[in-house]
Amino acid sequence: MADALGEPRYDPHGAPIPTAAGEIEEAELVRLADVAVGSNAVLQEVGDEQPARLHYLAEQGLTPGVRLAVIDRQPFNGPTIVRLGNGTTRVVGRELALLLFCRPSDGE
Repeated sequence: MADALGEPRYDPHGAPIPTAAGEIEEAELVRLADVAVGSNAVLQEVGDEQPARLHYLAEQGLTPGVRLAVIDRQPFNGPTIVRLGNGTTRVVGRELALLLFCRPSDGE
């Protein structure tokens, strides 16, 4: 099946798929809620327990592979404000920001 799909490395939610040898890529990911303001990142993986949440994230453009910049975070567990690679700004509540796993990026 993997051959028919072109040997994907990640599932649709960004989680690594084991190789034929059973190896799993280990990536050092950071929750969006913990990415420093002013930093760039690539959304790598999203929590996939609730279909309605996945649908909402997709509507907002928060899908694996999207580049983003954290432009602000409100205090006291407030939301994180991000600018997506296409220039769109999104406000992400803390509950969701804890379920979005990012890979730091230099902003390329």
